[in-house]
Amino acid sequence: MVKVVLVGAYPWRMTRLRLVADSLKKHGFNVNILSPKVNVRFKPKFISAFLRYSSYMMQELLIDSDVIHVFNIPDIYGLPPLLKMKTRNVKFIYDVRSPWGDELLDLGYKQLHDAAELIERILTVKASAVTTANSILGKRARRWGADRVYVIPNYPSREFKPSVDPEEFKCRLGLDNCRILLFVGSFTNIECALDVVTIFPNVIREEPDAMLIMVGDGVLMPEIRRRIVEMGVRDRVILTGWIPHSEVANWISIADLCLAPRREEGEASKFFAPESVLKVNEYLALGKPVVVTPVGGFKNAPSPPFIIASFSKLGEAIIEALRKPIKVENPLKYTWTISEEKLIKVYDEVLGEE
Repeated sequence: MVKVVLVGAYPWRMTRLRLVADSLKKHGFNVNILSPKVNVRFKPKFISAFLRYSSYMMQELLIDSDVIHVFNIPDIYGLPPLLKMKTRNVKFIYDVRSPWGDELLDLGYKQLHDAAELIERILTVKASAVTTANSILGKRARRWGADRVYVIPNYPSREFKPSVDPEEFKCRLGLDNCRILLFVGSFTNIECALDVVTIFPNVIREEPDAMLIMVGDGVLMPEIRRRIVEMGVRDRVILTGWIPHSEVANWISIADLCLAPRREEGEASKFFAPESVLKVNEYLALGKPVVVTPVGGFKNAPSPPFIIASFSKLGEAIIEALRKPIKVENPLKYTWTISEEKLIKVYDEVLGEE
């Protein structure tokens, strides 16, 4: 039985990694999800980061496997497999969901960009196969010299469904007469969480029954809480904090409209595309329309199910979408079944090498 080790910074929170694990097990692979033994966080941050990264990389070097499958960010975790490819004939699959170097730029770590991108380029060229979550990242991998590139969309499982009846859940929350805007994600500048809160008062001035639900957490949570109070919309916004992924479908199921904006000027936004953003495909799989900005692959995304608006016109687009609801056709096409077929093809071809 082929032994596969799956590597990711936070494996317990990485839905794509879990879906890959389930698919490989179903097809007879012996799968081991490598859990970090050291997960310390303290100041100065670079010391705690060094301890986390070095410890996890040592775990990678010591564990026995035929295939090591690394899910990117931080991509430094792809370096140990390069050594194992030479010394132990291990196959290395490099999974890219987002551009690490460009995300560091957007987060303000300009000094780290060049080193991060160099690591990305080395892994892209040296890996047994590169899997990407969208075709834009796939084209970049080919441009950088990858021999084998496969696009595996970031689609949710067919089992991604609410565990509670949506009407009952909505009633339990006291939201029977509300139209619900939903944001799911990290409360960071990259995902525009604070911007969503800032434009919301404009929405409720026009649509007084609108309610904003934000599922997630992050560094901007304190500022978001403060801004909600300042703007006088505390009774119109629900902040759930982090919740188990198994509960996310319940919140999506009661939404009238879902939000997934990115700033057009962001470096990483160029690689943002419908098939690579799990939460976007979760929205669609449950039949919910999505308001997005024209970045990356979303510039030419079909409308419906997407409502595409420039960042400066986001509030107006939300109001218009609430007034004229659209329907998502064929939501079942946005499921992991398609991705699983492509994943198994990758393994068959990589393991079939002489």
